[in-house]
Amino acid sequence: EALGTCRDMFSRLNPKTTMKVAVFEENGWEHGQRRALSHAAVLAAVREFGDFVLTSCPANALQADGQNDSGWDQGQVFYTTDRVWLQPCGWAQQMASAFHRGLLVASGCDDEGLIVSATKDEGGRSVVLHVVNTRGAKRKLELAIADEKWRISKAVSLSSPDPQVDNPPDDPERISPKDVTESIRSSMTVEPYSYTVIECQLGCALRR
Repeated sequence: EALGTCRDMFSRLNPKTTMKVAVFEENGWEHGQRRALSHAAVLAAVREFGDFVLTSCPANALQADGQNDSGWDQGQVFYTTDRVWLQPCGWAQQMASAFHRGLLVASGCDDEGLIVSATKDEGGRSVVLHVVNTRGAKRKLELAIADEKWRISKAVSLSSPDPQVDNPPDDPERISPKDVTESIRSSMTVEPYSYTVIECQLGCALRR
């Protein structure tokens, strides 16, 4: 909604404007799973405005473990004197990057607890669905891709039953992406407080 308002304001100021938006800091004040879900939700909105929003980056990149003198306890990459590891938001960004496709696909969802966006590669070989479950309960998916034979080829999920949990130095991958291909194929269910990426190969006779 805010991005649409911004675009409308630009157009009112100058109907011929070529101005674009680049979001360099998504401030979040925290670094647990909820921050990862917020970033994944922002990316879904950005995809919808792909011709207007050039990029969106969460702040901040680096944070020393136990140090947040400014109060902005929102690092993606934490470090100590002997190790470096990702917080959930960093993992979410890696997932989005690994499954990037260049073309937006029209998508919709009737479940208010889910935020869904879809993209397609330029060769028309695959569709990728980005699903954010903002609720503390599992959600059932009923996936349909219009006018295509398809099958799920890969699914990866970042989830936690507690949205405020982060990755401490003694358990740096407590919240990290898990391969959920088989469970998505069989149950079509996403976990509570999760960001799930589902890749579907197109033109396949086998649907599962």
